[in-house]
Amino acid sequence: MLRLHRKRRNSPIPPDDILRKILTPEQIEAIEQVREVRPEWKLAFVRRPLFHEPVVVFKDTHTEKILTLSKKGHFDLTPRIEVREC
Repeated sequence: MLRLHRKRRNSPIPPDDILRKILTPEQIEAIEQVREVRPEWKLAFVRRPLFHEPVVVFKDTHTEKILTLSKKGHFDLTPRIEVREC
């Protein structure tokens, strides 16, 4: 009998131990700082495109704007990224 399995999707936000493996120390530090200083900026998801660096995406819950976090730990307040919904 053939069983069909639904494709399981990973959580949009990996656990902290996985984040520490895939992100730079600067990104980790920025995430920790933003959690304390800007609680309205929520980590929305980490996009992990094949053969490219991860893209860390935040959402400002007050303005609904999307922000990205660079490899060096700097926030881009006007990213060029398309997001369906988060």
